[in-house]
Amino acid sequence: MMSQPGSAVALLAALLGSFVVACARAPCPPAASPPVAAPADAPDAHLVGFSQATCLALYLHERGWDAESARNIAGGHVELGTRSAEAYAALSSFIRDYEPPLSTQQPIDKHLLRCFHLEDSAEWQRLVRAQ
Repeated sequence: MMSQPGSAVALLAALLGSFVVACARAPCPPAASPPVAAPADAPDAHLVGFSQATCLALYLHERGWDAESARNIAGGHVELGTRSAEAYAALSSFIRDYEPPLSTQQPIDKHLLRCFHLEDSAEWQRLVRAQ
């Protein structure tokens, strides 16, 4: 193990230098793979993002924490989406009252956990298809 602070920096620089040299000699893999097309029956990404951000904003607000960022994210999905304001309002009403039958082995707050299971709900799926 290297104990001097400069040693870790030198090691990191050497590793990065090796990577740069290797990339110069052979093609490097792309930084990220190209996006995969969603299935034709997949819900609109903005409806999914809006739903998750709205749920998270409600969770934060219920606990007295700052929810402004989550509300801004939800608003961004509304602005970028192509659905009507009524579609987002219907989803928001559903999310506010949604109590899924979730069971966990760990002590997880179900009001937070529900934000990650909205798409599993038949009612959520029905609302999304109706829009």
